Amino acid sequence: MERLRRLQLGVRDFAARILPARMLEDRAEAMVKRFEPFIGEREAVVDIGCGYCHAGRILQQWKGCTVTGADVHFGGPMVPEVPVVLCDGGRLPFANRRFETALLLTVLHHSARPEGVLAEAVRVARQRLVVIEDRCRSARERVATEVKDRLINAELFGHPRRIRAPEEWESLFTEKGLSTVHREDYSHRMLGLRFDLVVWVLEKGKTADLSGEASP
Repeated sequence: MERLRRLQLGVRDFAARILPARMLEDRAEAMVKRFEPFIGEREAVVDIGCGYCHAGRILQQWKGCTVTGADVHFGGPMVPEVPVVLCDGGRLPFANRRFETALLLTVLHHSARPEGVLAEAVRVARQRLVVIEDRCRSARERVATEVKDRLINAELFGHPRRIRAPEEWESLFTEKGLSTVHREDYSHRMLGLRFDLVVWVLEKGKTADLSGEASP
């Protein structure tokens, strides 16, 4: 199984190298512009499950943030401006409250133990977390989302998928002592596939204020 996993990662990295760079940048920009107003200038940010680090580079350019990536895999067309630490998301090699903000951008559903990854993000973040996950409101949408996720990540076998409804994620956030200060639903297309997503900006000890609406 480990050999199959490495093969799939190699296929994904190869595909990412030959795809137009703008495609990955557009996806990252669609994400970042929805939570960027909540990020302070020159903040220290950790991007957990950073992938190729496009979101981190955008935050550096737009807000002057110091961004550190963390992922279980290093390869493909990595953005050189963002340093990456290889680690298991179940235990991040950072001190408590090391960063103002922790990002979990379409990451939790890929985790074998999303509760543990979220707890680690809470531990290393001083002020807030930003979470983006697929918006699945029915069994049919969940199946369709999983198929698209497997295709877009070139991971057909052996990779965990803990896809949940938005209400299930929000219940987990509450368990971890987090309050939603912003939620926005949006859709984005990549390789002809439509992905329906939810952005949550979460903080500790804040009163909930759901202000986002669906957007194209």
